[in-house]
Amino acid sequence: MSVVVFPKIDPLLDYYRRMVEILEAAGRNLHPILGGRAGEFRNMTQGEFDAALQDARDELDAQSTMMIIASAEAILKRDCRQRLLEKDRRNKLWLGLDALREAEAAAGYKGVRTAKLLAVWKSVTAHQLKQMTRLFEHRNWLAHGRFYTDKSGVVADPEQVVLVIKDSFAKLTAYQSDFPRS
Repeated sequence: MSVVVFPKIDPLLDYYRRMVEILEAAGRNLHPILGGRAGEFRNMTQGEFDAALQDARDELDAQSTMMIIASAEAILKRDCRQRLLEKDRRNKLWLGLDALREAEAAAGYKGVRTAKLLAVWKSVTAHQLKQMTRLFEHRNWLAHGRFYTDKSGVVADPEQVVLVIKDSFAKLTAYQSDFPRS
């Protein structure tokens, strides 16, 4: 069985920063050749070109935000799986995770839903994880169609998303020093 390695958050943020630099460089360097051979940019006015670059930047922000949040979700779920393997009945977190796993299985759901997983952490740590919950709602909107209204209130800003995740993970680590387990 091969082990799936999900990208960590910091390399994803580094990738995003490199891509922003590339887009900005493209904006500076393609401008003089708009009338020449520049692929889909050929025959665009400067305004159309600038709008196309802004669209590309908005999509880059959305894609990077989705990847970073999905990485955080994978970290939470992997940690949950590792903790459940231990069967530590004295640990309040394990008891909450085990009860969640049983409830999800009884409902016919394979795995553990992220919102419910965060609720278990909240119940044992007393930390508010609302921002993290909103991030997962936004990721679902990005990943599953974007055809309905996003009610999460999250703006696709990868730099800000990483700060929220790191703050939330710090709260979880303060309660359970070995978080996250891999």
